Amino acid sequence: MRCHGFAVDTGEFRLNVISLAVALLDPGGGVIGFVGCLLPRNGDDLSMLRDIRAQVSAAANTISDLLR
Repeated sequence: MRCHGFAVDTGEFRLNVISLAVALLDPGGGVIGFVGCLLPRNGDDLSMLRDIRAQVSAAANTISDLLR
């Protein structure tokens, strides 16, 4: 999470489900929560993850900004 700013799970939580989470940050940069989603696995997971990660990251950044 700290290295990339997000975490991905590809089936540990539930078979054929991808979990994606992005941290919510307080004013000091500390993690105070997460925004995440669960997605069904398909044949093009990498492309889908890139698109969804960008959207979830944007939402997390907006929420973090509102909390500052």
